[in-house]
Amino acid sequence: MSVKVWFLNLIGFLLLASVIGVVCTRAYSRHSVPGEIVDPRFDSNQGFRDFHNAVYYPVRAFLTGINPYSAEYQSFHPDGRGFPLFAPTTLLIHAPFGFLQLKYSEIAFAASNFALVIWICVLIFRYSRVSNSFCFGSVAILAALIIFCRPGLLNFYGMQITLLHVLGCLWALEYADEYPFLSGVGLMLASCKPTYAIPLAILMFFRGDFRAVLWGAILSALASCVVVVIIAANCGGLESFVEQVNAQYLAAEHPEIPEVATSWTRLDAYSVIPRWTEVPGEWNLNVWIPVLMILFGAICMLFERDKTQRVGSISRTGMLAGVNGALIQIIMASRVAYGLSNTGQGHNWLAVVHPRRQTPLNSTGMVVLLVLALALWFPIVPLAKATTTILLIVFALVNASLLVIKYRKVPAPDGCPNYPLVLPLLGTAACIGFIVLNFSSLFV
Repeated sequence: MSVKVWFLNLIGFLLLASVIGVVCTRAYSRHSVPGEIVDPRFDSNQGFRDFHNAVYYPVRAFLTGINPYSAEYQSFHPDGRGFPLFAPTTLLIHAPFGFLQLKYSEIAFAASNFALVIWICVLIFRYSRVSNSFCFGSVAILAALIIFCRPGLLNFYGMQITLLHVLGCLWALEYADEYPFLSGVGLMLASCKPTYAIPLAILMFFRGDFRAVLWGAILSALASCVVVVIIAANCGGLESFVEQVNAQYLAAEHPEIPEVATSWTRLDAYSVIPRWTEVPGEWNLNVWIPVLMILFGAICMLFERDKTQRVGSISRTGMLAGVNGALIQIIMASRVAYGLSNTGQGHNWLAVVHPRRQTPLNSTGMVVLLVLALALWFPIVPLAKATTTILLIVFALVNASLLVIKYRKVPAPDGCPNYPLVLPLLGTAACIGFIVLNFSSLFV
């Protein structure tokens, strides 16, 4: 082992140990004590609460013969909460945690979550093929960054079950070609939360991974059937089980569930769009989510499946994240077009607002059609270079405008920053230089 690798391993170990210590201290200092919650919407002690509500008490009820999907389960839970509508598979996968006392089960689940994030980091290095000689230090540093980012902190604060779904998604995407059965196991792991598995299965189906999707459906159905049969046997039959589920989830109201637009844990497009547009989440479910899937499908059409030189699964995952960002850019571009038209600097047609939703309908539709046209009919590499060139031109014009303002010697209004002339001069020169370099290779 070289000195460089040894030093990297030491740095990675210290960083990961520090992050785990901070996260565990925060989770236990704000530990949620079952039975002492007055109002879950305003309680600041959220440590291990997701583990209590999604794993421990549902599994304990399942092992003692109580249907977690029934109203009876609410009297079993110390806080009177219902079981989130997860697939029955999660009760089977997390069954070992129900055999332990609560405090020992919490420790075991936290240890398994930390092990899962390290395992996921190893798979990321292996699947991305960035380096064939990655060491413990690089894995530990990546794991520490994942844990310490906002999604990681939320996951390890409440001890959520998200990492198991992430592992399942990685398996499902990576092994779909060579090992369909193992890919199906990954889909089964992701199926604990249908909002993960169903979109993933749809995308894999249109990607051509038919055998992997079939194995995933079979394994998920078998695991769910085992759990349903056991629950139905304990609650008076399958018909009684269905009635209890309908009575709990179709007739009952859940006022404690936060709105998507106001939830502090949601960072995806489904929550960002309502915050920016002030449009209810149901409208986004009916409109924006299909638009997102259409955009992703259009980008997937640009890539042909090649068994020898195919795009890596991590790249496809990155594409999905990129499309999520593209959806936000569509919102931004449509609002810019609306703003220009509304102030008389564009066509009045783009300033038309939906009478009930109060959103720029025409400008949004135009931007969506423009993005689809660019994605379908233009090569991806020149399109990316052209986008970069356009951004550089915008930055150059902004700096040039500052030069004009400086030349006119117009005094800056109160409260506005006043920078020296050299800054916009250097900015203009740098942007023009990059434009020349980028333009020279635009069509190469």
